[in-house]
Amino acid sequence: MFTDPTSYQALFYFLVIKPGITLLLSLALVALVPVATVLVLPAPAVLRLARRLGVWQANVASTVYIMNT
Repeated sequence: MFTDPTSYQALFYFLVIKPGITLLLSLALVALVPVATVLVLPAPAVLRLARRLGVWQANVASTVYIMNT
């Protein structure tokens, strides 16, 4: 399985890149969602943004997985 260099691409993504993306996005959402909820007006847009970010992360993860199977 790990005899060619491309096998490590998914491993590198899940161990190095994804934690950074997840941490930064989580911190941004923890800061934005409560403020948007209090202000009420931007809340739907912020919640849609959070959903799109989650879908984007899932698509990137599945693409990396599919490329290496």
